[in-house]
Amino acid sequence: MGGLPLNRDGNMISTKWFDVSVRVKPREFLQLMRSQTYDRARSAGFDLSYAREQVINGRFIEEVRTTTTYTSPLGEEITNQFVTHKIVVFSFYHRTGAQWLLRIDGTPRSLKSFTRCLSDMLDFGFSIASITTPVMDVLRYFVEHSMTVTKVSNIFAANLPLNKGALAKLEVRATAGGDALAASAMAFPTIQEAIERMTVQVEYDSQSIDLTISRNAGFMFDEEYEDTIAELYMNYLNTRLNAK
Repeated sequence: MGGLPLNRDGNMISTKWFDVSVRVKPREFLQLMRSQTYDRARSAGFDLSYAREQVINGRFIEEVRTTTTYTSPLGEEITNQFVTHKIVVFSFYHRTGAQWLLRIDGTPRSLKSFTRCLSDMLDFGFSIASITTPVMDVLRYFVEHSMTVTKVSNIFAANLPLNKGALAKLEVRATAGGDALAASAMAFPTIQEAIERMTVQVEYDSQSIDLTISRNAGFMFDEEYEDTIAELYMNYLNTRLNAK
């Protein structure tokens, strides 16, 4: 999948997925991104580490210049300029026609500059939409494709319906009995639909993986399983999106 250096919390990484539409063909999209390569003459642009028509991995780099002015003890006005860089690590996966999947690694504060650059580059022929996927549906798909849930550490649910239209939040933590807890969540459709985030330990190919799945297409997992999780979720999304 063309792994990249990611934002890490210890040995854990976080990713989030988006649905993207690009009005040009994959080859032209790639050529346009290459034409916007970040260098000394450009304050914002792309640094591609893996570039094919079907998969594009890289970084979006933006220079941010900050100017501060202060008065010295001698009454002189002194101006300092600082240069920092904002970086977005991304992967584009071509689905079909104009449709792509976009994966963002780490947790950048904002994607505004990144998406604005793409929109300008494509003469506004670019759109991006958040993806929402039911947590239990994703976990069930993973289980159907050779994963085994060995422990459930946390379930967070929101907007649980109560009497008279009231809504509630629910957080369940477990250090043991994960199988029973997972079975309980699967048994109650109301809870399933309300789950926003779930942290589990799964076994895959004789390896133990700590995995957090969020309703907003976000994940956190051991960095060495980046390719495994990405491929499984991308296959899940393709199956789900193609069924629409």
